[in-house]
Amino acid sequence: MLRDVGQQGGSGGIELNAQPGSLARPQLAVVEIHSLRQVGRFRNAATLHEHRTGKHPQRALGHVSRLLGGSLVMEITPSVIKRYQADRLKEKAGPKTINDEVQLLIRLCGEQGALIRATLRRDKALKLPLPPSPGKPFDNGEQARMLGAARASTLAAREACLRRVRGQKAPRGAKQGGSPCIYPALVFALNCGMRDAEIRNLTWSQINFEKRFLTVGKAKTAAGTGRTIPLNEAVIEALVDHARWYIQHFGETQPEWFLFPGGGRFPSDPSVAISSLRPPGTWSEVRLASKAGGTTTATR
Repeated sequence: MLRDVGQQGGSGGIELNAQPGSLARPQLAVVEIHSLRQVGRFRNAATLHEHRTGKHPQRALGHVSRLLGGSLVMEITPSVIKRYQADRLKEKAGPKTINDEVQLLIRLCGEQGALIRATLRRDKALKLPLPPSPGKPFDNGEQARMLGAARASTLAAREACLRRVRGQKAPRGAKQGGSPCIYPALVFALNCGMRDAEIRNLTWSQINFEKRFLTVGKAKTAAGTGRTIPLNEAVIEALVDHARWYIQHFGETQPEWFLFPGGGRFPSDPSVAISSLRPPGTWSEVRLASKAGGTTTATR
């Protein structure tokens, strides 16, 4: 229960869970507030809180009332807010939940709340840090732009590899590309649900073109090792195209050779797995082309 404690004819403070007659101040009138919508300040703060957080304000005020019950607005200070944050963390409450509760409490404190907010912001204690977000999955547009950029980078890298083998110099203005493997690797990541290490360590013996599936090698877990993954049309097309370039570059494919050979921008040893599927610069260009922000393939 909330109570508005104010002087007659003026605005006063807010008391949480106050008992009738607990204030020995004859000049103060205690008005019970059974609903946040009965007082303009409560209504504005509650509506703003619900709009920003999508949560009903009464729910957020439950813990505030429990821990700060009986406190007047004049007694709410930055140190009280910090102590409240620490107490809620001890109760295993999430940082975002605590931030929501503190924001509503500050709004309910009116003008004093503005001073509290400024002080906490100066001390960098207004909001508790949130854990890193896993990101959002790609939408179809972002995925198409990313694949297009990866495809262009792979084709340019293949041309650069071919010129290097022939001893030719790159024409002025020609793009060197980042990695001849980034496009097929990205197709695997988006369609097969495989971990980075599982993709890097794929060998040709693990691919069954006739029955259209692959067998995962050593995985992070025992259950994941040896599992089979069906290959859709997009993966088959990328594999066939990659195999053509592979044979052109190395002359053949051996069952024990890695799909994505080592050697950096110019792969040179198919018996060694590529060290990274995200070469410096190349992956950044692909991500920027998709305009996906914090999106990650792992959440797809």
